[in-house]
Amino acid sequence: MDLVNIKRQQFLTPQMYETLKAETLNTIETFKVNPTGVGDSLEERWVYSYAIVAENYLNLLLLEYTAGNSLPFIRSQLEIVIDYYEQYGSKLRSYHKNINLPVFELFTIDGYCPCIWLISLCYLLHRKDLLPRVAKLIDGEMRENVAQDWLIEEYLSFSDENRYDCSTVLVPKPYLLLCEAFSNQDNEISLAFVRKFLKNWYKDLSGAPWHDTHKSEGGYYGYWAFEAACAVILLEIENDKEFHEYLYYPKDLIEFYRTFKPSSSEIDLLTKYQKISIHAGEKCPQPGYWFTVARGNTRQYFKQGDIFPNFESDWGDVYWQFDGEE
Repeated sequence: MDLVNIKRQQFLTPQMYETLKAETLNTIETFKVNPTGVGDSLEERWVYSYAIVAENYLNLLLLEYTAGNSLPFIRSQLEIVIDYYEQYGSKLRSYHKNINLPVFELFTIDGYCPCIWLISLCYLLHRKDLLPRVAKLIDGEMRENVAQDWLIEEYLSFSDENRYDCSTVLVPKPYLLLCEAFSNQDNEISLAFVRKFLKNWYKDLSGAPWHDTHKSEGGYYGYWAFEAACAVILLEIENDKEFHEYLYYPKDLIEFYRTFKPSSSEIDLLTKYQKISIHAGEKCPQPGYWFTVARGNTRQYFKQGDIFPNFESDWGDVYWQFDGEE
């Protein structure tokens, strides 16, 4: 990748990108097979390991977006991130013997931001099919944790009309401003609230662990207000050009959202299997040509029941996607 010309934020240097990517992948691979040293029991140490893996897959996605990787690639990797949050959730709930335990601690910035980002990216990258899975991470298996936060309920309600009323805003700074944007019927007033939200976003989230990481030795994955871009599409704001001045406004995701059309192959796969990609090592669900973004020139024909091959990838996990029958 020609990082100098395609990166989406200027703080990321080629050396920083390569170093941080290698460190993140190493962390992922280490804690996939080893428990952490933190915890009172082996089972609890494994819970922390699964949390580290999930968080680092999200960090890796942010890094690739910041570095300028293509949006179809970012879109294809979103499901991997959610897969690992689900694995963490399963381990967490098993350990605490509570199938409704929330995976995200929404009353903290550390938990709230990843949650609202994943929800927003599901909309922006045309993966609304993943939203019920994200919602389950919040709600629990029996939906006992619903209606914790007004804004999260509002975002989820655009794809699920059976969401819940809530009057609580768990992280009022800066998210109360977005709540005001959605509460107002006047589009111009809503626009003004989104503008004020963006103006305050970085400053008001100064307590987040990623804040100002571009000034340190490592840990900078990028700063992105995905929730603001998501608000633009959900509120049907047609002209967002005044937001382009904010470094952390992901403007290209708006264009992607407005122009992307899923292929008939993808729609067919979603209809049959509720997913658009299959993990390497699993069986091919239907005959045809498949490819993986984990490596170039991989398009090949698989018969139903064939095992998708695995190999070393710059992204750790290899997933295969259907590309038609011819």
